[in-house]
Amino acid sequence: MPKFCLIFLIFFSFLNKANCFGQSQELQNIHSQRIFLNKKDNSFLLFDDSTYYFEYKIAKKKWEKHPYIFQGDCSFIEFQNEFIPISMDNGEIYFVYRGIGEIYGLKNDTLKRIDRSFRHENQFDGNLFTHKNKIFCFGGYGLFTTKNFISYFNLKFKEWMVDDIPLKYKKPNSRMNAYSQKVGNNFYMMSGHWSNSIESKIYSDVWRYSIEKNRWLRLGKLNPNGINPKYLDWYDTEQASSKIIRIKDLYEIDFEKNKVKTYSSVDYMMIHHPLFDATEKYICVIIQKSTSNFKAAVYPRNVLLGKPDKIVDLYLPDAPKKDYKVLLLILGSFSFAVFIFILIKRRKRKVFHLLHKYKGEYYLNDGLLSAEFNSIDYNVLLQFLTAENNTLEIADINRIVEYDNVSSDASKKRREQSLKNIREKLSLYGKIPMEEVLISSQHPQDRRIKLLRLNPKLISN
Repeated sequence: MPKFCLIFLIFFSFLNKANCFGQSQELQNIHSQRIFLNKKDNSFLLFDDSTYYFEYKIAKKKWEKHPYIFQGDCSFIEFQNEFIPISMDNGEIYFVYRGIGEIYGLKNDTLKRIDRSFRHENQFDGNLFTHKNKIFCFGGYGLFTTKNFISYFNLKFKEWMVDDIPLKYKKPNSRMNAYSQKVGNNFYMMSGHWSNSIESKIYSDVWRYSIEKNRWLRLGKLNPNGINPKYLDWYDTEQASSKIIRIKDLYEIDFEKNKVKTYSSVDYMMIHHPLFDATEKYICVIIQKSTSNFKAAVYPRNVLLGKPDKIVDLYLPDAPKKDYKVLLLILGSFSFAVFIFILIKRRKRKVFHLLHKYKGEYYLNDGLLSAEFNSIDYNVLLQFLTAENNTLEIADINRIVEYDNVSSDASKKRREQSLKNIREKLSLYGKIPMEEVLISSQHPQDRRIKLLRLNPKLISN
């Protein structure tokens, strides 16, 4: 059968399903495919225009228009392409830049920037998730490297920071395009892609991250009888996270029960980005009617899915460690003897705190200094750390912030903002008043010159 005939038949199959459910469920001729779920109201949202957005409330079973004001630093077309929508548990709506950094928030029917950050360009194709009204992002690609850290948006400072996991705990390899879900207090992630100019890898591992404990745990390896990792090679992480995904077929994924249900139908060739509602009784999908013609439709679960073709384990758990009781007893006795010996002979171990240097890099507690501050603040703080007596003249700081030959007023504004950012963050970490972070004095030879010294209490010797 010719390909266009097959597509024609599939399209009319979907039309029949839509007619059974009612035409009010469809949103025709949409431009953006970034439909997402408002968790609090259990409604699907689509921002397809700069003056109004669409909402589909499950209770009303129809799409409705809502006016709003878009106050963007870019065009709305760029905004649609570059910002990913997410919804908090409390119903607040945000849009996050694809590479992390800039954030827009919808408040009082106005959509505008809320951050004090910039476009990091550092975590493209990472996995966004929310927990207790906080925005997180795992992995992604940017600045010529692939990441495996978790960053989060600090609503107090309105900047991005990195969750430092102690080095003694194992973490997933760096990756992008992984599939993920956030369930309760856990973030689950599987597969993903890594590559450089020479080689590439498709991962088949499955992980669980405990958000409260800040720990990763490897659960196992994808079951080849369920989802083939090669189908997840370039999974689109920028679409709303859902328990149901379309790859080759439709798959319903349950990490907690370690199950995957497979639904197979030729009809599914035309749908994209399926998304469950909060009750998992309804599914919103994007239907591709032609190369450039898309519509959004909402179906009851049983209309679209029916019964699964098969149910198998999602992953094969890692083999538990063997229990050698005798060996453990011997090792325990030996360890105890070593412990007693160390107690007698031990040397006082150096403990790092706050700002310190380790293997040529500066750290703030356990995190890289360059990851905790933006580029300007990092360079200013680095000058303090490398200067004699950790002391700088105001002119020294000006030379850092005047990298693009700005006016004196702009330079002063940058300097004061940078010093404020440094004071706020070091005050929080060091638990000292902000005014004590940088100690002000006058130059001994020229009292017109103001000196700033980084408080020695913040620096590890």
